[in-house]
Amino acid sequence: MRHLFAEALALDRSLTPAARCVGHLILHRYINGRTGTAWPSIGRLAKDTNYSDRTVKRAIAKLTEPGGWFILTPQCGRSRSNVYRPHWTKLGAQAEAVAARYFHEAEKVTFPSRKGDILVPKKVTESSPDSLEESKKDSARRRWRRQRPPVEATQRLDGPLGELLEKLRPRTEAKASCTKREEHPSEEG
Repeated sequence: MRHLFAEALALDRSLTPAARCVGHLILHRYINGRTGTAWPSIGRLAKDTNYSDRTVKRAIAKLTEPGGWFILTPQCGRSRSNVYRPHWTKLGAQAEAVAARYFHEAEKVTFPSRKGDILVPKKVTESSPDSLEESKKDSARRRWRRQRPPVEATQRLDGPLGELLEKLRPRTEAKASCTKREEHPSEEG
């Protein structure tokens, strides 16, 4: 019930954004589940919404006007907060708009079999095994290209990292030449 009230409150275009924000905050954070009342102070609402005290007072005035969204019970005296109760009968007037929105969305999703449509399976074409192997090879090549850093980027390093790279480069080139010789021993001699 509280969620329907909050949605109807959000759909009310006569409220300012500050009034909607304050109304939602009272409804969701400060309302007591057993008594259905809330009693946050103006300062607390202003702090939680990041609005000024004057803006919160104007929002509360709009929310608690006769026929408004909340019923205000003023508490007189220092350090005594006003008591707010949701005006549930206001929901009855707005419930049709909320229900229409839900039912309109529900009508969009229908099962084709309920309409009497005949379900036809989509045709699936098989590709030849040769093309599957080729596509696997192509994807492996693309992955290898993404993993390998560009040569220009490694050659432009300056500072200590560049010096370290220069020290390591002859070792890696020597290792690469050794592995080439081991792979093709018949070519050597």
